[in-house]
Amino acid sequence: MSRRRAWLTPDSPAPETTRCRTISIPDDLLLIGAVTGALLPLTQAENWEEFGSMSSQEAADIMSASFEDFVASDCEGTCPPPNVAGVRIIRISPTTGKYEELADDSETWQEPTGDYAVPAIGERSEPTEDERKCAAAANAVNVMHELYNETLALWDDAVAPLAAFEAFGELAGELANSVLSLLLGAFAPFVGTGWGLFYGTMEILTLDTWTEQFERDFTCLLKDNTSYTSGVVTFDYNAIMTGLFSAEILANTEILLLGQVSYLLGIIGADGLNLSGETTAVEGDCSNCDEWCYEFNYASTNGGLANVTVYDENGGVFCGAGGGGVYTSGTWWAIGKAIGRTFSRRLITHVEADWNVVSIPAGQGPGLACEFYDPQGNRSYDRDYGTFTAANSSTAGTGTSTWDGEEWASEFAFLRCTTSGGTGITRLLIRGRGENPFGTDNCS
Repeated sequence: MSRRRAWLTPDSPAPETTRCRTISIPDDLLLIGAVTGALLPLTQAENWEEFGSMSSQEAADIMSASFEDFVASDCEGTCPPPNVAGVRIIRISPTTGKYEELADDSETWQEPTGDYAVPAIGERSEPTEDERKCAAAANAVNVMHELYNETLALWDDAVAPLAAFEAFGELAGELANSVLSLLLGAFAPFVGTGWGLFYGTMEILTLDTWTEQFERDFTCLLKDNTSYTSGVVTFDYNAIMTGLFSAEILANTEILLLGQVSYLLGIIGADGLNLSGETTAVEGDCSNCDEWCYEFNYASTNGGLANVTVYDENGGVFCGAGGGGVYTSGTWWAIGKAIGRTFSRRLITHVEADWNVVSIPAGQGPGLACEFYDPQGNRSYDRDYGTFTAANSSTAGTGTSTWDGEEWASEFAFLRCTTSGGTGITRLLIRGRGENPFGTDNCS
């Protein structure tokens, strides 16, 4: 049974007149943030159920404008108040992640000005574009790690949330750029929800949560989502926020830490991330970020394949008796039942397999399948991905099958489920990330 959304849409069009209502909130960062966060779902279409003639998106758009008025207001008898000269109202754009300042018309969001203007990102000095991207990514991750550790230390010292946020802002300015401290200070009234969740959950985290593996994965994520212009490196903030929860990182990282880091990114914003990438405290090491490629030509090598037993999802032997294959040098691997090999666990991104199915008995199939496995916890039948069928019960001949994605694996096998007929494999090409588990790259 589906759950009804929280609010019903009215009829269109919405009235042109507005009704102003004030709300007084104690001057506490977390309370202000809690109220702000409670109103935020009104700006999201999925929280509206279409009841009147107005669509869910139209209702969300109307409430988005009201929400902007709310976060920009600081009432003293007017509703909403004009933007008082000299008082900065700063937010992080919900679409770009960049800092924005409310203009004097109390309606327009613009780039921060004056002392709050975000400085241009300077050129890096590393010799090559790739090295500059790597260094920017590594230094941005270093700044975020330092901020994370400092927040954990503040929690351990029982520092109150608002004081902790002030200390966080000062450190961000020291590590990246002093303007970042000003921006975070002006942003403080509207950061309560994210900061409260980020800070509060430190209670159940430790310094050991941020592992070396996560540091490497996070660095690669940033490096993969850079823009480079005349020596200047900047980051694709939205792509990084999405990629943080990719299969590659999820495979190695506690989900709670990923939530923490997404809040941290939401607090420093795209500008803070770019300023962090401008720093030079650490040298970049992106040796695990590059894609590798290895091709097995089974006409000239057996590729380390051997008879294997493959299991189904219930732990039973797949396709009957396990094992079976004959290698003919200069021709192929003829497959009887199943042949395969294991390798060091890697993230696989692309597979190509050339096959030859001579004949298939009527009503049987597939003639040949290639599957990749990620055996974890001694469960050799855990098949995560990569299944593709070379031929079905009515097809014989040669061809190439491909797969693209991002999945972890440490074993592959070629399977034949027919009882007779010649079936073989002539070539296999695998791409992945990290260190090549099969040797030196050999793809043309």
